[in-house]
Amino acid sequence: MVRLDAGGAKYVRDWLGPVGEPGLLGLWHGLEHGGEGLWGDHANRPGSVVLVREGDGQIEAFGAGEAKPGVGWLIRQGRPFTLQAPESWLEPVKRQVGKVSRAVVETWVHRGFSRDAAAKPKVKVRRLELRHEGCFEAVVPSWGLRGWGSYGRMIEAGASAFGLFDGEGLASASWVFEEAGGFSGVAVYTVRRFRRLGLGYATAYANIWSEIEGRGRLPIWSTPAENTASLTLAGLLGFEHAADEALIRWPPRVEAGIRG
Repeated sequence: MVRLDAGGAKYVRDWLGPVGEPGLLGLWHGLEHGGEGLWGDHANRPGSVVLVREGDGQIEAFGAGEAKPGVGWLIRQGRPFTLQAPESWLEPVKRQVGKVSRAVVETWVHRGFSRDAAAKPKVKVRRLELRHEGCFEAVVPSWGLRGWGSYGRMIEAGASAFGLFDGEGLASASWVFEEAGGFSGVAVYTVRRFRRLGLGYATAYANIWSEIEGRGRLPIWSTPAENTASLTLAGLLGFEHAADEALIRWPPRVEAGIRG
């Protein structure tokens, strides 16, 4: 496997076709926005592609195309990993490493607010700007900027980000952690002592509204199927279930998931 340059990434985008559904958004984000994490079995005409990100003590990977080259390369890295890829990648992984954890990641789509949709919050939410970088990074978990690589890249790309402040710091934030085609992956995080106060709902609502009305994009919400709190919030905000994706984790763990 070799690193893909802009030409190789374009070739992959062409054979994957238009982004017609929200699956594998992380891979699509990497293909559209670039970065050093794209690998293929050929520099210019790859048939197997893997996007890798540095996770918390593991590799976070997304795969597409032919499974064997990508799976073999990923395993040869000799590190724990989580992998989102088509179902056809599961058996090649199991054949080479044995037992794995397999979780279901639910992806929900928001198609616009209506009269029966989520109630507009009454608290004041602020759009985050480049000058809020320190506040944002002091609060948001490490996975929050893996797709962009930095807060500055996210803001410069025009992705929406909103927050509620407690004094000079953020109590809650919602932002677009990755995007591709007409889809925007929405994330939300609330500082523990401010939870159950509706702040996550308020920041996410502002972010969703901005992406739909301001950027003409469809927000999506992805979370492990067992994260009932996250799924409940998605439902309250007006998201609807669209697809299930497999998450493969090695070595296996009792609980498998990517976002809370």
